[in-house]
Amino acid sequence: MIPIKRLLLISFCFISLVSLHAQSPLLPISTTALEQERREALIDALNAREVLFEERSLFSAGGFGASIYVSFHPETPETKAAGTQLILAIPLAGTNASEGAFSFGIEVGLTFIEAIHEQSALLSIPVLIAFLGDETAKLPKEQRRPHLGLKDLYTTLDSPETTILLYVDLETAPEQVLIHHGAAYTITARNALESLNTLCKSQRLPYTLAVRFNELYKLGFVDGPDVISSAAEQEINALYLETRTRPRVANATIAPQSLADTLAAYAASLTLTMENLDYHFLILDFFGNLIIISETLTVTLFALIMALFFFALLVYTIVHRKRWLMQWASFIRRIWVPVLFVCIMILCLEVSGSFITLVSNFFAIDPRIVDYGRPACKILMALFLFSLFSPLQQVLRIPRKAAFYGSIAILFVTLSVFIAIFLEFTLIPLLLSIFLLMLLGGFIKIPFLTYLCAFSLPILCLSRFLDMLAIGSEKFARIILSENILTSFYFTVIMLPFMLILERAKALSEQQREFKKSPSPLSMDRQRRAIIIRRLICSAGILLAGLGGFMIYMNRLAKVPLVEAERRNLIEEEGSSAPEVLTIETTTQVFLERRTVQINLSARGEPTRFDLYLDSNDGSRPVLYSAPMPFETNEQRNSLTLIMGEGPPNPLTLEIVVPLGIFEVLRVEALYTTWDPTIDSLPAPATDDYLFKVSKTAPIL
Repeated sequence: MIPIKRLLLISFCFISLVSLHAQSPLLPISTTALEQERREALIDALNAREVLFEERSLFSAGGFGASIYVSFHPETPETKAAGTQLILAIPLAGTNASEGAFSFGIEVGLTFIEAIHEQSALLSIPVLIAFLGDETAKLPKEQRRPHLGLKDLYTTLDSPETTILLYVDLETAPEQVLIHHGAAYTITARNALESLNTLCKSQRLPYTLAVRFNELYKLGFVDGPDVISSAAEQEINALYLETRTRPRVANATIAPQSLADTLAAYAASLTLTMENLDYHFLILDFFGNLIIISETLTVTLFALIMALFFFALLVYTIVHRKRWLMQWASFIRRIWVPVLFVCIMILCLEVSGSFITLVSNFFAIDPRIVDYGRPACKILMALFLFSLFSPLQQVLRIPRKAAFYGSIAILFVTLSVFIAIFLEFTLIPLLLSIFLLMLLGGFIKIPFLTYLCAFSLPILCLSRFLDMLAIGSEKFARIILSENILTSFYFTVIMLPFMLILERAKALSEQQREFKKSPSPLSMDRQRRAIIIRRLICSAGILLAGLGGFMIYMNRLAKVPLVEAERRNLIEEEGSSAPEVLTIETTTQVFLERRTVQINLSARGEPTRFDLYLDSNDGSRPVLYSAPMPFETNEQRNSLTLIMGEGPPNPLTLEIVVPLGIFEVLRVEALYTTWDPTIDSLPAPATDDYLFKVSKTAPIL
């Protein structure tokens, strides 16, 4: 809307008489020498190959670099307005950028262009190769504004929902390509991942998925790359490729030609339209061989298994109807027992959580330290406390105790599966596996096999946990340590079936021992008391040993040094006798009801970024008609922020247009990430996480 209004305004004002420079012709100058060097080398390489390209300035997006686009279209286009489009996005200077004219990703992009040119007859969709500028950021995490080149690319898309994005962030030659196919609470459609998975296997390209379990993404236990998160907001299906080194493998890197050919075959495999997008698929990993199962097949398997279960249940109720009625009558009379188990497990989780918090406060553990030792101790301690309740169950007069525990466990898992159908279908494969193990554990009467089914459950969840550890996610640890009774209830539903099957195995073992041993002169009550005493003594020994190990761990954790991030601020006042670090000069030109303000900024040294704010001096909402870069309002609506990227030219000149008669204040901040003793008089920082902010205000008159 702004460019149209600006064009009408300029036409109305007769350009020959009045010149409103709301968007001044400022050439983008990137102070990132490596990115500028690679952009120039890339342009030379494209010219040598006689490839047409577009150099797109990022100044309107707030950046000071430029992106380079290369487009390919089918030779016999049968284009539709909502046709599929493939974008191969490659940062000019990606993560962990090192010296060199080209990164491995850029070499792949150039080879991909040649491969697409040779296979243009097989191409059925448009393909865009985008070498993006201003993708990385040097500022600390809370101050970063990365991926300006990607955000500018989004503005050029006509139909984002039918776009597939391959973001190739490969700075060096990888030994194995690591593919991210999701982010927190979202995953990429199977339609975009399946063909790439098939081609990597057929081309014998070493690859793996960063997360092999979609439920980790859907539940938000892992974050995933920011690229996929931002693409999901635009309804774009994105895949993120990065470098991974394989242990025990040396000098076995992937060649650019091999990866480029695979990506070119992937582009040729995509059809013009993407229909029936599948976001509930299943991934199976058999020793590195990934198999993707569609939602339809998953639903069919689920329906078949549940149908077999209910059919077997129906046959059992018909054949053993008297026993079935007796069991259900006994179960209904003791329906309060499962409720008691739930309350006890929640209480155990709350007590163990309070104990972990108390010990953490005693050892003065920094709350910013997130580890998986304390969450694991909380879960184990809760299970241990619940096991202390096991001897007391001898007091409960429950006939056919083993069958009773098995029935409760199967009931819990069955309810969980049906609830998951309505909450999140991605959980079905995991819960279905747990359901089958619970079903076997609830019907098998051999104690060893019942124990095996019980301990298979933690092993089944361990693979998910190792996946989270491999990607470095800390969110699951924070969830476990959170003092929330609703979280305790969720973990109770997860942990209770395991404990019930374990109790069933114990009951079966006791039945076998009582059946084999000779009659004892001791009465049954004295036998129960002896069992309770032995278990309590054994539990006390385990408890003391566990507490001793936990205290040693907490003592070592308390000694972990956590370097404080250096955050320093300097507010410069007008008329100060000290040498100026930040200089602001403004000139104003008035026409009709508008004021055009030219802003000249300069700072000593090399600032990483300039932040500009337009504040209201009376608390009202400031008004900005036009600016050469995007801007946004804060939550209080009393300040406007001009969004700018890193690496600005110094000095920097820009112009904004504001209403006449409204007096506002321009606040400028220069951010430094490298310590300069001529600017920062304090001693050198002890950490690399350093930020020095110089602030200054100037009225707009």
